[in-house]
Amino acid sequence: MKNSYCTVCPGKCIWSVHHNMKYKFVIEMKREKRTYENLEKTV
Repeated sequence: MKNSYCTVCPGKCIWSVHHNMKYKFVIEMKREKRTYENLEKTV
Protein backbone atom coordinates (compact mmCIF):
# COMPACT_ATOMS: atom_id res chain seq x y z
CA MET A 1 0.00 0.00 0.00
CA LYS A 2 1.25 3.47 -0.85
CA ASN A 3 -0.47 6.74 0.14
CA SER A 4 -3.59 4.75 1.16
CA TYR A 5 -3.87 3.18 -2.31
CA CYS A 6 -3.38 -0.48 -3.15
CA THR A 7 -0.28 -1.26 -5.21
CA VAL A 8 -1.29 -4.86 -5.96
CA CYS A 9 -4.81 -4.83 -7.39
CA PRO A 10 -5.34 -3.91 -11.05
CA GLY A 11 -7.54 -0.89 -10.24
CA LYS A 12 -5.15 0.69 -7.68
CA CYS A 13 -8.14 1.18 -5.36
CA ILE A 14 -8.15 3.13 -2.13
CA TRP A 15 -7.71 0.83 0.87
CA SER A 16 -11.34 1.02 2.07
CA VAL A 17 -12.69 -0.54 -1.15
CA HIS A 18 -11.44 -4.06 -0.49
CA HIS A 19 -9.75 -4.10 2.90
CA ASN A 20 -12.01 -6.81 4.31
CA MET A 21 -12.58 -9.08 1.30
CA LYS A 22 -12.55 -12.88 1.41
CA TYR A 23 -9.74 -13.05 -1.14
CA LYS A 24 -6.39 -11.41 -1.73
CA PHE A 25 -4.23 -10.57 -4.71
CA VAL A 26 -0.94 -12.44 -4.97
CA ILE A 27 1.74 -11.38 -7.42
CA GLU A 28 3.62 -14.31 -8.87
CA MET A 29 6.68 -13.83 -11.04
CA LYS A 30 7.58 -16.58 -13.48
CA ARG A 31 10.72 -16.78 -15.55
CA GLU A 32 10.54 -18.35 -19.01
CA LYS A 33 13.28 -19.13 -21.41
CA ARG A 34 12.23 -18.81 -25.04
CA THR A 35 14.01 -19.12 -28.32
CA TYR A 36 13.62 -16.73 -31.19
CA GLU A 37 11.74 -19.38 -33.19
CA ASN A 38 9.21 -19.86 -30.37
CA LEU A 39 8.61 -16.13 -30.18
CA GLU A 40 7.89 -15.97 -33.91
CA LYS A 41 5.28 -18.75 -33.57
CA THR A 42 3.36 -16.90 -30.83
CA VAL A 43 3.07 -13.64 -32.78
